[in-house]
Amino acid sequence: MRHRFLILTGPVVAVILALSLACSDGPLGTERRSIQVAGQGNSSGRPENPTSRPTMHYARVAKFGELVDGTATSATRDFAGVYRVTFPESVVGCAGTVSPAIAFPGSAEQASAPIVGNVRMGFEGRDDEVGVEMAAISSGTQSTAFFLVLVCPSR
Repeated sequence: MRHRFLILTGPVVAVILALSLACSDGPLGTERRSIQVAGQGNSSGRPENPTSRPTMHYARVAKFGELVDGTATSATRDFAGVYRVTFPESVVGCAGTVSPAIAFPGSAEQASAPIVGNVRMGFEGRDDEVGVEMAAISSGTQSTAFFLVLVCPSR
């Protein structure tokens, strides 16, 4: 029997923790929290609809830019370590994090140095695109599979 493990790195864990705190009942089930996004809400500073939930998008992208799965509509690799991921709606105002996917099924990659990622919303003027740059700390941009997670304010 083969076991597969998903290792969540710091940024992904931070997004999951923030969402679990912001979008669920309080620790004792007695309070409800909501996410307040700058520029949204009424004159009291509270959201128009306190029960609305943020929208989440994600993409799993292979080393050479193929979209493996997710809510994205496409993914491409522009050149080594630089990708663009397109979503079905505007991602302007969303928060995003990317994590290298060194060992997802079908990937035989092994990292020789720590890999970090950078996310840019509204890539090259397109509201529905996210730019992703993956780089090894010691050698610069490097093509690698990755997971991308976006959290967007409810619209």
